[in-house]
Amino acid sequence: MKKWIVVLIILVVGVVLAGVGYIAGAETSFYIDKNGVHMYEKTPYTVNEPLPSFSDIDIDVDFASVEILRGESYTIDIAFCGDQETMPKYEVIGSTLLIKQEAENFPKRFHFGFDSLKNTLKIYVPQKSAFDNITVSNNFGDIKITNVAAGRISVNGDSGDIRINDVIANTIAIDNKFGDISLNNIDCDNVDVSTNSGSIRVDKLTATGIKLKNNFGDTNLKNIESVGLEVSSDAGDVNVSGSLSGHTQIENKLGDVKLNIVEKSDCYYNLSTRLGDIGFAGKTHGRQVEIGSPDAQTTVRISNSVGDIRIDYIT
Repeated sequence: MKKWIVVLIILVVGVVLAGVGYIAGAETSFYIDKNGVHMYEKTPYTVNEPLPSFSDIDIDVDFASVEILRGESYTIDIAFCGDQETMPKYEVIGSTLLIKQEAENFPKRFHFGFDSLKNTLKIYVPQKSAFDNITVSNNFGDIKITNVAAGRISVNGDSGDIRINDVIANTIAIDNKFGDISLNNIDCDNVDVSTNSGSIRVDKLTATGIKLKNNFGDTNLKNIESVGLEVSSDAGDVNVSGSLSGHTQIENKLGDVKLNIVEKSDCYYNLSTRLGDIGFAGKTHGRQVEIGSPDAQTTVRISNSVGDIRIDYIT
């Protein structure tokens, strides 16, 4: 019990000191351990080295922005403002690029400050390269993957934004605890996205199956083509535009749900809200609407606890 009290005191002191530093215009970081308070090096450690080719990427870091993007050759570029002891280590084993930030000191060390936002890890890959698996885990920092092709892309973040742009993949799985998620120009079989707090923004997505879960934040989908769409939202608006085929199910507890979609000749709609209005193709209805046959090839089911539901057709 005493240990956890000490840890809590350290965390509170660190947050207070970091806040004071931010107000004063500080741009540095420090960490606290059993020997006291230590400043991180202000001049970043840098690495820019070519790499042998690989078909899998496995990244596990604690505080840095991570980016995978096209380049002329396989290259790693690191700029790190922390101490050298915690700088990410990397190697290519077989066909896998492994990048890991050693964490044995972290339970005894508490990091505070601003330089971690400047830590960058970039992986450049050639234009025609394709990957079997890309896995990225980041505790604190943004993640960006641009212009790659892969069998499976798996991204996990604790605090930071996640952006996936211009990607072709069989499967994309994203789990973020705190931060926004955006997907742009994606061609994928299955997409599974989950966030505890943050917005989900999708633009130009073609997928066989799309599954989105958002506990707190808006969910916006534009220019999508889906054979199956499932959206679960606890608090936030849900906006969808595009072409929906197969089965669509949207559940929201607090917030409006709006669809602007291509009209289907054989489609079933089941819409309900406990507190709010329902608008369908320019007409206002009550709190429960059922249109078409449940056996239709395309079905749209929307349930809302508190909020309006509106469906319009793209003209």
